[in-house]
Amino acid sequence: MIKANNPNLKSWVNVPAKSDFTIQNLPFGVFSVLTGSPRVGIAIGEKILDLKNCYDKIECTYLKNKILDERFHHLDTTNYDTTVEFIKKSNPDVVIHTAALAGVDLAEKNHELADSVTVNGTKNVIEGCKITHSKIIYVSTTYVYGNKKKIF
Repeated sequence: MIKANNPNLKSWVNVPAKSDFTIQNLPFGVFSVLTGSPRVGIAIGEKILDLKNCYDKIECTYLKNKILDERFHHLDTTNYDTTVEFIKKSNPDVVIHTAALAGVDLAEKNHELADSVTVNGTKNVIEGCKITHSKIIYVSTTYVYGNKKKIF
């Protein structure tokens, strides 16, 4: 079994026992509200972390496609030193880690690259979070699983 799928892992967010969105399945997606436009969020249990509410308080990173906004910083999470330094400098309460190798086919063909990004990059983020005592939300999914009656 993959360690991340261990049913004994617990979240710092209370999650109902039969929830589709346990700590092992945190989908990053678009959700709708009664008023306003659809927004981006992360489902945790029966709750959704609305990233719009966090926008003015966040620092973001990118690897290749430069984003011209002072909140966005270049970061290669496979580099331990720069990742830990960025997290220490930012000193966040929470890190939402979504870095992943895009494309299942590429990951299947290049296991070394997939491990570097998905495993080692994630370890580097975790090490930075340990130093700053930051909570971490790790999102890594190609598909959203769960109750098909819910739209997320």
